[in-house]
Amino acid sequence: MNLGDAFVNKAVPGVVPSHLWLVLSDPAAHPRVVLVNISSDDGGHDGLTPVAAGEHEFITHPSYIRWDKARVENVADIKRAIQGNNVIPKPALSPALLAGAEGLPQFKTCPE
Repeated sequence: MNLGDAFVNKAVPGVVPSHLWLVLSDPAAHPRVVLVNISSDDGGHDGLTPVAAGEHEFITHPSYIRWDKARVENVADIKRAIQGNNVIPKPALSPALLAGAEGLPQFKTCPE
């Protein structure tokens, strides 16, 4: 796992939609990583980073980096979820999309 990797959670119909999740902290520096998702729903928040359709193969319509839904997860747990097919790896972020996501100051380092 690397900074900028992306994956999609497996949807649970009627309960959990599928979203593209982004790794925004360096897994080599800490056993936990900061994750944010990309959603077409802005949740009524102003100031979310917009993402255009096509900036990643999974993004098919205008969306937002949901920094307000950021999570910290153990790298080992994510790897187990990948092995169990609960999350599906996707191509890493483009340098431009990663730069936009990393520009969010609260995600420069993983909290302890």
